[in-house]
Amino acid sequence: TGDRDAALAYARAAIDLHPQATEARLFTAWVAATNARWAEAEEQYVEALKLEPKNQEALTYLAALYAETNRPDEAEATFKRLIAADPSYLSYYYLGNFYTKAGRPKEAIGAFETSVKKNPDLTAALTELALLDEQIDDNRSAERTYRKLISARPEASMPKARLARLLLKTGRKKEAEKLLADVGGRAVDSTQAQLQFGLI
Repeated sequence: TGDRDAALAYARAAIDLHPQATEARLFTAWVAATNARWAEAEEQYVEALKLEPKNQEALTYLAALYAETNRPDEAEATFKRLIAADPSYLSYYYLGNFYTKAGRPKEAIGAFETSVKKNPDLTAALTELALLDEQIDDNRSAERTYRKLISARPEASMPKARLARLLLKTGRKKEAEKLLADVGGRAVDSTQAQLQFGLI
């Protein structure tokens, strides 16, 4: 705690010396946030954005701060400001995460789909997409996305296991058994797998 207080004091001193320096504001905001001093962190991010209205770091962390402190409307508006300033795959990924945590799966899917269009190799977004497609019972889209993940990361067991579970849910036992055998290195009985996945 002493080290954090000292860091915050140092950061505040930097602002006193260089009040027009965006980096000083961002550093102070970050240190304040690590100490859960949300009001001070917000103030400094807002001040940084007055100096640089399109600063991506300030927009990203301010939006996350609003989400963390249960201010969803302000969080969403700030994530959208981020996208307007920087319409990159990461900005859409952050928005998708926000919508997921807010319980808005269809909007999350839209954001993650845009993220993947901008960066087809972003497996984190593909994973979220597949899980959300399952959540809204769009099994065809979920299967397609899991297969993309398997193609991108053939060594990963999670996409294969999740796809196997999906195949079992839709009655495609032989395909599921083949996938699970690939994951575990041995033959797997589909009934045993259904029990394992809590499907029966």
